[in-house]
Amino acid sequence: MAEAVDVVTVEEADSAFPATDAPAYLARHGIKAQLHSWSRTDRPTEIALRDAMASLHADWVVMGAFGHSRWRELIFGGVTRSLLRTAPVPLLLAH
Repeated sequence: MAEAVDVVTVEEADSAFPATDAPAYLARHGIKAQLHSWSRTDRPTEIALRDAMASLHADWVVMGAFGHSRWRELIFGGVTRSLLRTAPVPLLLAH
């Protein structure tokens, strides 16, 4: 029911689910989607995603939720945790 769907990927290491597959998957279900590859440019992934949300005027975001060990997240943080605290729009998380 969305007017537009933007699939955003932040350029990082190879993924098990290439972002190019997401618009094709959505198209098979009648959903038009546009793929955006967002550069990190020496900033954390969560900031790159927040910048993408602002630039694309996102109303809400669907994203995968991934957790690391408590120790690792305590030291390095995590994208999911950071966005849960600071996202400017509602999040729908899938695990």
